[in-house]
Amino acid sequence: MNRIPKNSMLGNITAVLFSLLIAFGGAELVVRFALDTGLQYDIEMWKYARELKRVSEDPNIGHEHQPNSRAYLMGAEVRINEYGFRDDSFLAKKQEAEIRIVLIGDSTTFAWGVAQEKTQAAVMEDLLAERGINSEVLNTGVGNYNSVMQANAFFKHADTIKPDIIVINYFINDAEPIPNYAVSFLDKYSMAWIYFSSRMGVAARTFGMGGNVDWKTYYDGLYNEKTGDGWREAQNALARLFSYGRKNNIPVIFAHLPEVRRLLPYPFAPIRDKLAKFAAYHDIPFLDYLDFVRNEEPSSLWVTVPDPHPNAKAQRLFAIGLIDYLEKQNFFID
Repeated sequence: MNRIPKNSMLGNITAVLFSLLIAFGGAELVVRFALDTGLQYDIEMWKYARELKRVSEDPNIGHEHQPNSRAYLMGAEVRINEYGFRDDSFLAKKQEAEIRIVLIGDSTTFAWGVAQEKTQAAVMEDLLAERGINSEVLNTGVGNYNSVMQANAFFKHADTIKPDIIVINYFINDAEPIPNYAVSFLDKYSMAWIYFSSRMGVAARTFGMGGNVDWKTYYDGLYNEKTGDGWREAQNALARLFSYGRKNNIPVIFAHLPEVRRLLPYPFAPIRDKLAKFAAYHDIPFLDYLDFVRNEEPSSLWVTVPDPHPNAKAQRLFAIGLIDYLEKQNFFID
């Protein structure tokens, strides 16, 4: 039997590894300088995690925004203040006759892909000012937060915020588990890896490969009474927020932010009804933002076609609807 000389085998392995390195380096350059348009959802989310987030010292918070940071993501400037909120700096001491409203939520409240001045929180401040109401509307939304993380992050700053009204903007994926922060070298540093692995994931979900399921099946599974551990944990976290409001005589509104991929018929009506029933059980007002957008063309509410986060139009409709609700309930009357 002829044996391949060791030097030749080593040379072949080195050549293969070098070729792979060149190919991977080329792919990285292509993605960074040709495919990165600033509007690629997966790449922008990767930048968001690298530039604006950090792992929290509190495992029940998971991650948090880096205070006093800023970045340009998904076509919009994002400014994070000293408390880790997507907001400008604010005085802990309230101004005279100021009403402070706190919006609690995830990336839909954070307003992913929306300019800072067009977020629900910013629009609310402007509209209230037009009505002669001095307000501070704090946007405490953080991308990839679930209800447990939202509650613990709120309690971290509650004594500083001193809210007059708490609005919990609940989105359907707030029943997900806390993310896993163990990432590989490629996940952390390679834009090409993020780009191509994301597309392989989309293909797998589309064709049902590798145990992947479509988004509707996935969301429905979060609320399965037998397996929905995340929903049980979310209920406990929400109950803590409700209890805080009741104990401190602070109104709490539990609001449902709709999944805007499809509005009529709304595919998650059973989950929305479950949320309403949960709020009623705790004697907490329930507000359905779906009422403010149900007659809109769904795609007109998306940041981009592949990214159905609520855009500036949707954020404004949510702001108007919430203000109208608060006024009808006399929240702005001393």
